[in-house]
Amino acid sequence: MTHKEAFNLKNHRLIEIAVQLKNEFIGIDQIIDQLIYAVKPWYLAAELQESPLVINLWGMTGVGKTSLVERFLELALMNEPIPSITFNLGDKSFAEDVLDRLEYLEKSKDDRVVLIFDEFQHAKTLKEDSTELDKPFSRLIWPLLDEGCFYFLPLKYERPQVHDWLNGLEICLERGVKIEKGKVVELADVYTQIMGNERRESYFPIGTTTENNIKIPDPSFFTEGQISDLADLCTGKFKFKSDLRAFISTLNGNQIKTFLEEISLSSTGAKKVNLKKSLIFVLGNLDAAYDMSYSMSSEDHADYFHEESKKVSFNEIKDVLKSKFRLEEIARLGNIHLIYPALSGDVFRQYIQKQLINILQKYESEFSCKLNFDASINNMLYEEGVIPAQGLRPLKSTVRYLLEPVILEMLGSVAPKQNRMINLKVNGDTFEAICDSEKIFSKELHLPIRKAKNRVQTADLKSVIAVHEAGHALAYMLYFGKFPKKITIKTAASSTGGYVQIDKFSEVNSLAKVRADVKVGLAGKLAEELVFGTEYVSDGGTSDLLMATKYLMYGATECGFTKRNVSMEHIYKGDGELLPIDQEVNLWVMKELDDATNEVKQTLFDFSWALTIIIKNLLELEEIGQEEIEKIFIENNVNISELFQHKSLYIPYQEKLQNFLKN
Repeated sequence: MTHKEAFNLKNHRLIEIAVQLKNEFIGIDQIIDQLIYAVKPWYLAAELQESPLVINLWGMTGVGKTSLVERFLELALMNEPIPSITFNLGDKSFAEDVLDRLEYLEKSKDDRVVLIFDEFQHAKTLKEDSTELDKPFSRLIWPLLDEGCFYFLPLKYERPQVHDWLNGLEICLERGVKIEKGKVVELADVYTQIMGNERRESYFPIGTTTENNIKIPDPSFFTEGQISDLADLCTGKFKFKSDLRAFISTLNGNQIKTFLEEISLSSTGAKKVNLKKSLIFVLGNLDAAYDMSYSMSSEDHADYFHEESKKVSFNEIKDVLKSKFRLEEIARLGNIHLIYPALSGDVFRQYIQKQLINILQKYESEFSCKLNFDASINNMLYEEGVIPAQGLRPLKSTVRYLLEPVILEMLGSVAPKQNRMINLKVNGDTFEAICDSEKIFSKELHLPIRKAKNRVQTADLKSVIAVHEAGHALAYMLYFGKFPKKITIKTAASSTGGYVQIDKFSEVNSLAKVRADVKVGLAGKLAEELVFGTEYVSDGGTSDLLMATKYLMYGATECGFTKRNVSMEHIYKGDGELLPIDQEVNLWVMKELDDATNEVKQTLFDFSWALTIIIKNLLELEEIGQEEIEKIFIENNVNISELFQHKSLYIPYQEKLQNFLKN
């Protein structure tokens, strides 16, 4: 086969791998295309590389970074004996693991190798205050990422105490210990005290004593364990350990000293690992780049997370890396960064369907039956298993926990009629199997999310939550000029009560935007005040007040939204002077909160008729989607355009710029 033919064959293989990966991994076609494109120089012509090819994959947990890389390598290296080594940087002992593996690579002379550094965010070299870690355990990998060459003293040269043996031997010889043919022939007790080696070779048959004049064998200067360590150090000189043992058996004390000195000199030289032809994957979770990653709620909207995560760009990734690594280290990671979005709702549903198909194929073959899953099964698994910020892992375990055991129990307890379809569904909390319109099996499931959502609320609690969330929703409609994506007063988290799901309004963060965010945040508490009275406001606005204050404080101290153009460094970062929050900032924040409170109070009063519409429907429906909200307002003869334009924040920046340029 010519070089060109081999090249074309490999290129065609990459195309096949891409197709197969897209069939196996749902929702990351773009990432797969980017991966295949990025890896081409190494896969097709690694011999031309002058430095390692470093490919970075970043994303939230559970989106498939590690599994994609491992599956790609499994397919790509199927017929090629190329070493592939994975290091988990979340393990603090990984440095020793790296050195052990690199020693193997140095011995085997492999240069076209694949290294995977997983959980790379744990390899940080900077503290939270931007000062350097004293001894970052990951520093040894940076030369690999940059030039592919690494000089090291393998750990095995550190484990044998060569220098201790030398010192001990010199003391032994000074005190008259005599060594011949590798054994201690005089003053063995002195040898034992100095070297600390017990006379393992000296043993007696049961029932005998030293009074029987049995000669005790002379102890060897080296224990068997030390000989094994020496054998590792002398692989170039002795092929087998028995050869080394035979050599030692010819030496006296001074000759052993010379031998140890030679080993000591040779072991101080650094070994060089050349991996310039290697492929290196860097995988990590950079939660700070994804604002939504800290939420653990099953109430979160996967599609909203997905859309927001798509806005995470190369620059956001670099900014987060700057908080963990030095600038020269970030440079060594290169510019090949594959950025995963959060998984969309459609991806989660496709994954569920794929899992259901796998179950069908597995159990229908094993039990010689026909199964069919009702849509209620898919909906139940989505509701119970999807936590958007955590990816597919929770969903995978939910399928195994909620579905597979009950299917096995059903198949073990009923005898399905031949060639008859068994329809599986979930009715409320109950799993049901139906064959020929007859219920042949049922079992109540433990559905914690559904149970929490359906918990009985008292009329008083429901009233408070409805008024609070209606206040948020109305303020959002008035100040942002659009309907919320969803309003609900039924959640799985008892501490939440309800929530309003909104769109990100603008890519431009301004003082006007912060003020509007604050007003929406205060509106829940103020709606309660309007309806129930000041003395009967609940504690449901605690987090709202906290976030409103934080928004303003950040705007004052970081964004220069106060009258003074200054950034107050109120958190010590190690690169500037520690400044306290001054009284002027506090007064500004307090005034902004007071002004926002007074305006929202009046606005809710003026639009109490709209607040009434939302509250009534929330009490009846408990959850209202965007289209339903619009329909409800239309049915109540509300002029939506006028409602949205009343206080809408929308700022036509482009129009304002054009007017400025005309002047």
